Amino acid sequence: MFQNADRILMPGQFVRVRLSGFARDSALSVPLRAVQSGLGRQFVYVVGAGDTAVVRDVRPGPWSAGAWIIDQGLQPGDRVIVDGTQKVIPGRPVRPVRLADSSASGPPTAARPGPGR
Repeated sequence: MFQNADRILMPGQFVRVRLSGFARDSALSVPLRAVQSGLGRQFVYVVGAGDTAVVRDVRPGPWSAGAWIIDQGLQPGDRVIVDGTQKVIPGRPVRPVRLADSSASGPPTAARPGPGR
């Protein structure tokens, strides 16, 4: 709501409004498709030690422009698996490949299941 004390805007009239979004320093974001849901939780797959897939529970916050802002569960430098998540098996090797549009949102990493998967 906004103040209209002088009654400049009357019922039935329209205005154009431009709202500024919020800004969050050092926010971690991942593409929407990287966040999975199941059994009442939300999680992502990350590339762990030895290039193996690891499940990581996350708490996503707001989303904007095709990306979730992750409030909890990821650390800077974590390599998130974005594509091929339906083939990922936790503990199995993956072959990390940089995400093509990573210049816009930092260094997320896509991964593919390892050889023979």
